[in-house]
Amino acid sequence: MESGGSSFRRRLRPGAAEAGTPLGGVSYVSTPIPDDDAFDVGGDRYLLAKTYFDCREYRRAAHVLRGQTGRKAVFLRCYALYTAGEKRKEEETVELEGSLGKSNAVNQELVALERELATHRRTGAIDSFCLYLYGIVLRDKGSEALARTVLVESVNSYPWNWSAWLELQSLCTSSDILNNLNLKNHWMKDFFLASAHLELKMHEEALKRYECLMGVFRCSDYIQAQIATVQYSMRDLDEADMIFEELLRTDPFRVDSMDVYSNLLYAKESSTALSFLAHRVFLTDKYRPESCCIIANYYSLKGQHEKSVLYFQRALKLNRKYLSAWTLMGHEFVELKNTPAVIDAYRRAVDINP
Repeated sequence: MESGGSSFRRRLRPGAAEAGTPLGGVSYVSTPIPDDDAFDVGGDRYLLAKTYFDCREYRRAAHVLRGQTGRKAVFLRCYALYTAGEKRKEEETVELEGSLGKSNAVNQELVALERELATHRRTGAIDSFCLYLYGIVLRDKGSEALARTVLVESVNSYPWNWSAWLELQSLCTSSDILNNLNLKNHWMKDFFLASAHLELKMHEEALKRYECLMGVFRCSDYIQAQIATVQYSMRDLDEADMIFEELLRTDPFRVDSMDVYSNLLYAKESSTALSFLAHRVFLTDKYRPESCCIIANYYSLKGQHEKSVLYFQRALKLNRKYLSAWTLMGHEFVELKNTPAVIDAYRRAVDINP
């Protein structure tokens, strides 16, 4: 690992292959809006539970739906329990090891959820959203092969749940696994394959797919950002810079993918442009992990590595699985010659994405 900042490898910041979300949406799954059949039995309970869920009272939402057998009610109850378990796991992690420490805390709801969802799958009383949740539970328990199978069932049943596609992508660690997926033809499959190829560093294939999608979705900022990300990964910095600049002109308050743009500006040593970008995202939403990462890059380019580490740590407090922040913070510790911290940061990055 080089300690200097002169090499291109040091300048070309990682994180370019991290997938975003399509068409300007967030990646979190939305609980389905009940249609007429939801009100045949327990529709009022469903709406009350969804209100509790939206207020982040997850166990309260699950309690309201106890005994409900409708598919939407089952999904919302199970999803609320899973989210409650994740929330408690994060609390235990902070309590036991600190906000950036490693912990053996686990989601205590996984065993019961796996048992229930497996039963629903065997009996056929399961929808695409419960399959999506079942895939997440299996992934968290280490059953990756079965998780891929279940997630494929989910996206084949309901292709518009981008969250399910992203979970499936995280389990496709090689091109062989990706090519062997039994996916039905759908335009969402094209988004998935383009994103997966980018994640697997198959840049030419990813670029070709995104350009094809751009011919259909001509006004999609997401596709433009992904094309710029591919160009950055292929070290075509000037072309990527032009696309990112155009994105900011059309959407000046955009934060998505701007961390990749900050990596590009860092690689080009464009301190003025990076300063302007950092100031803009700070005023737009300073508590986004991407914003913290951009500000950290700015301080790193100025040589203020202690401040850079501070902002990377803030990004990780907001999102402990922010791969780029762990990697870039490791680079900063290299500059500070803090070898144990370098090893720890890189190890955590590898734990997130081997």
